[in-house]
Amino acid sequence: MSNPSNEGPIAAGGAKPPAAVVALWAVDGAAPADAATPARTLRAVAEAAAAAYPGAFARPTVARVVVSDQDRLSTGTRASFEAAGVEVAVLPAPRAFCATQADIAIVADIEGLANVGDMPALLPGPDGGALYDRGGPDPIYDDRPRAAPRPSPADPARIAADLFAGATSPELLAFHDEPAEIGAGRFSYDLLLRLLRAPTASAFEDDGWAAALALGQGPRADAGPALRALEALYRRADSLAVGYGRRWRSTLVARSVLLVATGAISGVVGAALPDLFLATFAVQLATSGLLLLDRRVARKNRWRARWVEYRALAESLRGLRALALGGAAAVARPATGWIDFASTRALRAVAPWAP
Repeated sequence: MSNPSNEGPIAAGGAKPPAAVVALWAVDGAAPADAATPARTLRAVAEAAAAAYPGAFARPTVARVVVSDQDRLSTGTRASFEAAGVEVAVLPAPRAFCATQADIAIVADIEGLANVGDMPALLPGPDGGALYDRGGPDPIYDDRPRAAPRPSPADPARIAADLFAGATSPELLAFHDEPAEIGAGRFSYDLLLRLLRAPTASAFEDDGWAAALALGQGPRADAGPALRALEALYRRADSLAVGYGRRWRSTLVARSVLLVATGAISGVVGAALPDLFLATFAVQLATSGLLLLDRRVARKNRWRARWVEYRALAESLRGLRALALGGAAAVARPATGWIDFASTRALRAVAPWAP
């Protein structure tokens, strides 16, 4: 298997994974297999994605074809892929499992579209070029697994737009623009925990990754690249979730303390010094204005939303860790939402695991 991206590109390059496109080899053994044309198309799609979405992807790009060991792949076909810079991953799994590791299928003819569900597909064109069918479910008939084929000349930019539509998500771009770590900025919550003698967030560590990575170097070596990529993305998402979580909780604590303190002081002063009633009213009004301003700042910067989203991403990666160790299928295609998109693209950039 040719795979220069096995070491987990996220750990080396930061948050952004390489622009990776993975194709399913869905050509029956008896069918003619032109690999050179789809190989060049896959490579062009990966480059088009990196050029169109620099905020979501890094370079170098990755193009890969996943092949079931039940499908015959000739030496010449494999050589055509590798000559075009396309990695070849042969999995000891049925084609249906391999499809869960791919973005697009390669078929021999239009009849082959019936064998790949509603996946987008590349197929040979009459002039020696490649045709592209975007697939998708039938918009009218629910019992049909695929919309009526409408293949058109394969345009790498259009294919990239279809396969990587989630790359334009504002939340995904914001995640990639985050620093490696983010401080709480406010320490009211940590102070409250110390006063209560409660453990802080940093006191809890997930040692499951160390155990998983150990298995990834031994019995589950085929899942090692995926585990390293998932662990690197998890560390980043977890760190950001902790930072924003502390910031949001500190905001709530500070608001509550300020509100209670203002109310108590105003009550005491108003009872002891009735002549200062207007002054206490002014203080309460100023406090209310400060709380509203603080709320607006928090909503504008999405502190709570980022905390929840980054925590959801981190926890979803733990689930994928279990799938990789168990040899189960990864995130189902198509991914829904930027969280699924981020984890799926991280996995596509490294070698797939076997069942």
